[in-house]
Amino acid sequence: MINKAVFSVKLDAELHNSFIAEAEAAKKPPTEIMQELIQDFVDQRLQSREYADFLQAKVDSARSDKQSGQTYSHEHVEREFASMREELLSKD
Repeated sequence: MINKAVFSVKLDAELHNSFIAEAEAAKKPPTEIMQELIQDFVDQRLQSREYADFLQAKVDSARSDKQSGQTYSHEHVEREFASMREELLSKD
């Protein structure tokens, strides 16, 4: 058995009328559209939090690497990539 909950929303009359008209034009019940909108919102927030957690882990890792001296200077990286570019361009 599926659990259901009632969710009441007070809307401006004009917004309500526009929403009902658009739901009819889409040939969908308003409750189905509201469920889709709410699910999209929940999914978006979950994805946003997951990305923020992922990004924070990357920042924490980079800070840890820097504190332990596991970093390369800008000049070192530039030399390495200049060498790789030169090698790739000479193959043509």
